[in-house]
Amino acid sequence: MRPWSTVTRVLTNTEGTRVTGVEYYDQKKERQVQPASVVVVAAWAAQNPRILLNSATDKHPKGLAESMHRWLGLPPETAHFPQARS
Repeated sequence: MRPWSTVTRVLTNTEGTRVTGVEYYDQKKERQVQPASVVVVAAWAAQNPRILLNSATDKHPKGLAESMHRWLGLPPETAHFPQARS
């Protein structure tokens, strides 16, 4: 845990198959990267989709929220989140 910090996105490897860490901004509003082999997204309900949508890459152009319905055990048609804004 990093007090006074805000996670902006989950980072993945170049293949988009493994989580490699998170990007966050610290108390001084400076960008930081925390490497990790496991990431638990445990922000409140509106923040989890925001973080996952902001995690877009070439392999996941719509972010990581596209597979969120699988984690929640919901059918795919229930996984509709608004687009992340830059």
